[in-house]
Amino acid sequence: MSKEKKAGKQTQSSESSMFDILVDDEEKARKQKEKEQIRQRQIEKEKHEKGLSEKTENRFQEVKKTKGCIAVRDNNTAVVNPDGTVDIVGDTSFIRKCNTSDWRDIVQVNLAREYVMGLKRDGTVVTAGSSPYYDISKWRDIIAVSSGGSGSCGLKADGTVVTANYPGGKKDEINRWQDIVALSAGSFLTVGVKKDGTVVTSGHVLDPDAGKDNVEISSLNWRDIVSVSVNDCDVVGIKSNGTVVIAGSKTVEHSEIAASIADWRDIIAIDSTANCIVGLKRNGCFSRCHCLWKGGRFFRN
Repeated sequence: MSKEKKAGKQTQSSESSMFDILVDDEEKARKQKEKEQIRQRQIEKEKHEKGLSEKTENRFQEVKKTKGCIAVRDNNTAVVNPDGTVDIVGDTSFIRKCNTSDWRDIVQVNLAREYVMGLKRDGTVVTAGSSPYYDISKWRDIIAVSSGGSGSCGLKADGTVVTANYPGGKKDEINRWQDIVALSAGSFLTVGVKKDGTVVTSGHVLDPDAGKDNVEISSLNWRDIVSVSVNDCDVVGIKSNGTVVIAGSKTVEHSEIAASIADWRDIIAIDSTANCIVGLKRNGCFSRCHCLWKGGRFFRN
């Protein structure tokens, strides 16, 4: 083979090798760029999730501070003032019976049918009005209270729940709850909010049309819940974004109530009865959905 041909083949081989090297370099650069893009997306995702988590935690802490600052029952509303005192407005006979004028250091208030409960800053509980059928003055390390019907429950600092005057089976079920951060009790239903934003339930609600307790609330697939309020017919929840969700009776009136609170925003505290739902907004204003339950039917006014 001539020297010229050999030199030509060597040149072609060299050019081919250089081309392969360039292709490999481009492929490596492309893959490296893809890795960087994936890594950047992962960083942005983590930042987003962290931001959402921090937002949810901040909202929960905000709601936690205001949980129980308002309470409604029948025609009465109780409010915890910034100085730890309590004011009640509504039925004058109930106000006279439930004298809270000497209460101090109250951080949460709850209205029962015949009396009012106050949670003190030291984790103890006081009552005013007709004495309940059970002694809750011995409760300690309580961070939230709620009452429904003839029973009451208290949330302890360790995430467990204590009960008083609850039926045996229901009491045992609730006493097994763990990681609870908020709770609410109605006449027939008790709901607890867990640390992860899900809820646990025990009991049922009434259906006003049927006139009986035929609406089981065995599970609620709610997420991002920071607070709840239970009444005889419904359970209402505040989500971490300040909106409100509701579940319960299947009446047309219930659907109308759900629609009327669907546009509520920036809610940080809520309470409800069969008569009304009251929400406290972040700016200090109240949102109110008022209904009257007459003859087994809801009428809005």
